[in-house]
Amino acid sequence: LISAGVSAGFLRMINVDVSFYKRITTSMLMDVPVPYFLGIDGSEITDNVGKMSNTGVDVTLEVTPWRDAQKGDYVSIYANYNYNKDRVEELFGGHDYWIMHNYGVAYAVGQPVQYFYPVFYRIDPETGLPQFYEPNPDNPAIVRKDPEHVVTSEDGDAGDYLYQATGYDRYPHHMGGFGLNASYFGFYVQADFMYV
Repeated sequence: LISAGVSAGFLRMINVDVSFYKRITTSMLMDVPVPYFLGIDGSEITDNVGKMSNTGVDVTLEVTPWRDAQKGDYVSIYANYNYNKDRVEELFGGHDYWIMHNYGVAYAVGQPVQYFYPVFYRIDPETGLPQFYEPNPDNPAIVRKDPEHVVTSEDGDAGDYLYQATGYDRYPHHMGGFGLNASYFGFYVQADFMYV
């Protein structure tokens, strides 16, 4: 973990904290295929493999516009914000990507963890059947939405061969919250709100 931060206070009313971080996670728990030579066809084991980084910033602002030091009463307003960017740095066995169909996600080296599903194109106006974009044949972990490469589903269902990265990251990049704390004559009020 690499982190650096700064805290500052102004006029005993305003407090600001800003911190930057980069965390490297190794030995992630992932379902890894069992080699065929072991005689267990199509099976997976959960193993500690790969490496992922999280880089981001945390910002917290707290303002106390009123305080009665003798009675201990106060009104305090706060807000916090986090930006986080995840990135797969390494996978098992030298793979560039790994698709986890059961979870609907794909891990691709150099990219964030992404949702992984068939990507709908449209309903075929002639047949009324659904059409899906064909995945990138070299790397389905790269989004491909090319109208020249579309498959019509005869049974209305998209098979596993149509799964590809959707372009939507699994984990949010922006999150935070805001709220109010107040105390007056022995009564205490707290209101918290969050967003992602």
